[in-house]
Amino acid sequence: MTTTSWTTKLVTFTKEPTSVKRVDPHSGPDLPEFITGTGALWVQPDKTANGNIPPPSYHVEYQGSWHPLEFVNGSWYWLEWDDDEYLGYWVKKASKIEQGHYNLGWGTKEIEIEMPT
Repeated sequence: MTTTSWTTKLVTFTKEPTSVKRVDPHSGPDLPEFITGTGALWVQPDKTANGNIPPPSYHVEYQGSWHPLEFVNGSWYWLEWDDDEYLGYWVKKASKIEQGHYNLGWGTKEIEIEMPT
């Protein structure tokens, strides 16, 4: 029997839905298929216009382009890449993806998530 270890990223959002929080993507494609569905694929982004290479992360294809996302607090969220001063991925509470979109899995299994306090 093979056991795969995976985690959801935990982020404490503020009450302001557009406030951003830094989030490091998973270090590899470790989420099970019941979470990724058929929509989330592990992608190494190309070099940006500033010459930086964002770290690999989960992405979905939408309208011919690949968009980064992360499984945070038990839900999928769009990520934003800061290519200037901070060079990192950021997430907003308002960027939560509604369940049932982009062929993402949400878990047909119960998962326990301990929220940060």
